[in-house]
Amino acid sequence: MVLILLGLAACYGIDHWRQPDELGDAMAGRDFREANCHVDPQISESTTANPRFLLEIVKSERCGTAWAKITWLGPLDQQPAQIEATIYRMAAGPDGSDARDVQKVQKMDIRAAWTPMIRSGSRGSVCAVGLVEVDGERFKSPVALCD
Repeated sequence: MVLILLGLAACYGIDHWRQPDELGDAMAGRDFREANCHVDPQISESTTANPRFLLEIVKSERCGTAWAKITWLGPLDQQPAQIEATIYRMAAGPDGSDARDVQKVQKMDIRAAWTPMIRSGSRGSVCAVGLVEVDGERFKSPVALCD
């Protein structure tokens, strides 16, 4: 019996026995796939307010976390020179310094990217912004996307 429990803990991850709030703090800054938070993702909000990209806030209730995903929607024969997204807790703002509250991703020559995770908190507490650069022009989110 003890071996079975130890095996489950090793496969499932000890962190998953914590409460979501504690877990969100522990998972902040990690990649959702490596932390096994990809099994229950829910798209909390999404927008194409900037028609050049799709910006999404994705949450894992199980992990108590959220991350942003940005996807290029432009022509297939055109690729952005840079794509970036920032996810942040509203209380911290996009320029906050605590990794539990703000995460950013910047990628070059790629069509989609996602941020590391932040702790998610209550509904309405997480926002995201995005940006793509194409042919030297930068196109930002017209407004922040908040859940």
